[in-house]
Amino acid sequence: MPSLYFCQVNNRVTLPVFGSHPGRRRKISYMSKQRPAEIRCDESGFAVTDADSVSSVGATSLRWNDVKTVLAYKRDLYATDLICLGFTSPDGTIEVDEEMQGWSQLVEKLPSLLPGTPPMSDWCERVAKPPFASCVTKLFERA
Repeated sequence: MPSLYFCQVNNRVTLPVFGSHPGRRRKISYMSKQRPAEIRCDESGFAVTDADSVSSVGATSLRWNDVKTVLAYKRDLYATDLICLGFTSPDGTIEVDEEMQGWSQLVEKLPSLLPGTPPMSDWCERVAKPPFASCVTKLFERA
């Protein structure tokens, strides 16, 4: 299955690009047979950890102050779609998805943690329909 990467033109994130990418990118696999990763967020930022891990070793984290852009989009998994959020920072992109533990808490708190980000009720249907289209929607961009 091809991977989704963000194309940057003049330091602006544009539509996702499918294929391999030599640049820096931190990706949490959504196709894993293990339990899904867990998203933990607070007022300073968020971390994505292996749900089976009791320590934060190997966690991928991002501070809210470092977030440049947040994009919502879908991945086509052939039989179903997977709604994802891509958080870009100077260090790369962290992707989280709706199957991860902590997703609901993250999308619920996101408007208060990144002011200007719309609530999920404003963007979810735009991303969810039509089926099997990526429907990239920019939720946040730091000036």
